[in-house]
Amino acid sequence: MLEIGAGTGIDSLFFRENGLKVTCVDLSEEMVRYCRDRELDAHVMDFYRLDFADETFDAVYAMNCLLHVPKHEFDGVLQEIGRVMKPGALFFMGLYGGADSEGIWENDWCEPKRFFTSYSDDALRQAVTKRFVDIDFHIVPLQEGQPYFQALLVQKS
Repeated sequence: MLEIGAGTGIDSLFFRENGLKVTCVDLSEEMVRYCRDRELDAHVMDFYRLDFADETFDAVYAMNCLLHVPKHEFDGVLQEIGRVMKPGALFFMGLYGGADSEGIWENDWCEPKRFFTSYSDDALRQAVTKRFVDIDFHIVPLQEGQPYFQALLVQKS
C-alpha cells in the first residue's frame, strides 16, 4: 500500500501493524523523518510526480492531503496516482468538503495560511470517477453548517 501525504506516519503504522506492507511519501522532509523514526519505508516525494514504476501498488491511501490540490490540477494528480496502481487496486481518499470552494483559508491556524480546495459531493464524485470506478462514498457530518468529512473508496479498472 502507498500512503501519500503520510505526515508523521500514524496511519501507515496502523496499517503495518495490521499486516500490510506500506510505503509512505510526503513532501516534507521533517514528516518523512518522523515516519523513518517509526521504521516505516518513507520517501520525500511530491504526489504530482510519484517516483515509482507503473502498476506498483495494490492500494493507495490519501487522508486529508488532496484537499490542498488546486482544482485545475486535481485530474493530473489522480492520473498520476492511477499510474502507480495495479489493475483492480483500491484507492481510499478522505477529505473535508461539502461546498465548492478554493483558496487560502483565512481561519487556518497555520502560518502562513494554507490553500484548501473543497468540493460538493457531486462535484467530487464526478471528478474522481473520470479515472476510477466508484465503490463507496459516504460523509461524516461534523458541526452544523461546517464542512464535513467525505470518504471515497474507488478502484482502478
